[in-house]
Amino acid sequence: MNHVIAGTRAQLIKMAPIMREMRKQDIPYRFILLAQHTRTMADMMEGFGIPPPDIIVGARKDDIVSTLQMVLWAPKVLAEGWWKRNKLFDRSEPGVALVHGDAPPMLLGALLAKASGLRVVHVEAGLRSFNLRQPFPEELIRVLAAKLGLLDTYICQDEQAVENLKKMGKTGTLIRHNTILDAIRLAQNGTKDSEPPSRPFALASIHRFETLKDRNQLQTVCEIIQKAAEKLQVRFILHPPTEKVLQQTGWDKKLAATEGILMEPRKSFFDFARLMRDADYIMTDGGSNQEECYYLGKPCLILRQTTERVEGLGENAVLSEFDPGAIAHFLEHYTDFRREPLIDQFSPSREICEWLSRHA
Repeated sequence: MNHVIAGTRAQLIKMAPIMREMRKQDIPYRFILLAQHTRTMADMMEGFGIPPPDIIVGARKDDIVSTLQMVLWAPKVLAEGWWKRNKLFDRSEPGVALVHGDAPPMLLGALLAKASGLRVVHVEAGLRSFNLRQPFPEELIRVLAAKLGLLDTYICQDEQAVENLKKMGKTGTLIRHNTILDAIRLAQNGTKDSEPPSRPFALASIHRFETLKDRNQLQTVCEIIQKAAEKLQVRFILHPPTEKVLQQTGWDKKLAATEGILMEPRKSFFDFARLMRDADYIMTDGGSNQEECYYLGKPCLILRQTTERVEGLGENAVLSEFDPGAIAHFLEHYTDFRREPLIDQFSPSREICEWLSRHA
């Protein structure tokens, strides 16, 4: 029996297409939710057409939005998972545990699966920034999981990820492209046609630890969004941690008072997919947004010093590095970064499931 472990919205978005494909190919699996995120998860499962989890560990009433909450939650997940280990993993048939990415549930899930004697398959493996502080804690989680020997098989989305693993003495299996491609396809196929926007707009989305905790960087990002609003309406989508930090720093009032900026609550993945489709360009510090823009051919300004992802760089995406000249050039000439979308050309989830059929 295979086990799919996820705990955040981003992980669910990228693992849901795999679960759909596993059902299509009659590959048995159990879905284990380590509930770092709670809000909108049920709606997302319904939207993707996957059943609810077989078991939930670390259930909460709301999302974890602070470091302290994470520090208190993680040990509880490990203790609860160990206590429920006989219910958590069905060992009656051969199988593996699939974990995803670099959020804390990947590390926690790998620890629990490995302690139960399961082989652990890491989906979206091999991303590295080689800087433990950027992105934090993701880079630390990647290194710890590999160094502790928790991961047995690495499934990579590009050649660079394979090369990164080689530097660590690991071997990665190449599955070209990211399962976010399948998620975008499912979202767009399930998105009802809507009226075109009343006016052109850009999307803005920030949520990373290094953005929100560094007040100077947060100010720089907010000023970039204000600058963009001088030329085009900006719809700023607020993640709960982002909204909290903006309120603490007073930037929520400054941005709301800026002409051309609309502050909006976080959207479901499917609603956000519609907004991405209709937007002229996206400003983001999120790696998943960078990937989504690459497959959609959408101009993307990456509000970070570095990115470990290669999707779109030199094509539709510009890594700002907070360089005023590069930012100004993008805002003035964003139409030059439009590309043809790639969403109809590949199915990474099918490739992963075909690999599972042969090797799990």
